[in-house]
Amino acid sequence: MGIVILYFLGIILFVASVLAAVTKKKISSSKIIRYLTIFHFITLILTVLLIVLWSFRIHLPGQILEVIPFWIFIFSGIFIFGFTRIFGLKKVYSGIIFFTHLFFSLIVLIPYLGFGLAFPVYSYFIPDRVIYESSQLRVQDNVRTFMSRNYNPYIYFKCGLFELKRQAHTGPVYQLDSVALKKIDAKHVKLDFYRFKGGSAGTIKSDTITCECF
Repeated sequence: MGIVILYFLGIILFVASVLAAVTKKKISSSKIIRYLTIFHFITLILTVLLIVLWSFRIHLPGQILEVIPFWIFIFSGIFIFGFTRIFGLKKVYSGIIFFTHLFFSLIVLIPYLGFGLAFPVYSYFIPDRVIYESSQLRVQDNVRTFMSRNYNPYIYFKCGLFELKRQAHTGPVYQLDSVALKKIDAKHVKLDFYRFKGGSAGTIKSDTITCECF
C-alpha cells in the first residue's frame, strides 16, 4: 500500500510541474528557494548517513523513520525543479532527480519488465512486511528480490537507540505467532520460531545468530 501511495504522489508532482510550466506560475522568491534547497540537502545528508549505518547493519528503530529522508529528498528535488525558477547547476542537479524519477515512474507501466527494472533501485527505501514483532526483536520478510522473497528473513534486534540487523538461516518464514529468544553466550542467541496449530504451538524454525546486544 505504501509503495502505491508514493508512486501516485510522484505522478501528482509530475503533472503539477507540467501545469506550473505551462501557466508559468513558479516560485521566484530567492528566500523560499534557498530554504527549500537547504531542506533538500539536509535530507540528502541524512539519507547518506543512514546508508552508511546500514553498511554496518545498524538501523534506526522502526521502518518508516528510515525511509522518510530519502523520499523527502526525492520529492523535494522534483518540487524544486518543477515549481521554482532556478538556473545553472541548480537546475541541472534538480533536473537529474526529476527526470530520473520520471523515467522509473513511467517504466513501471511496462508489464512485468518495467517493475523488474525499477524495483531494485527503490527496494531499500520501501518498508518490508513485518512477520512478527516483540520488545526484543522484529522479524521481517526480505523483499529485496523481484517477484519472489529472499530465502531467509531479516531479524532486527532492538538494542537501545538502534537496531542490529541480522539474517536468519531458516528458509522461508511466512507467518509467526511467537519467537523465543535464548542467550547462549556473550555473542550468540538462539531463536525458536513458533506457529500455533490446533491450539498448541509447534517449533517450525530454529537458528543461532550472532548478536552481542543482550
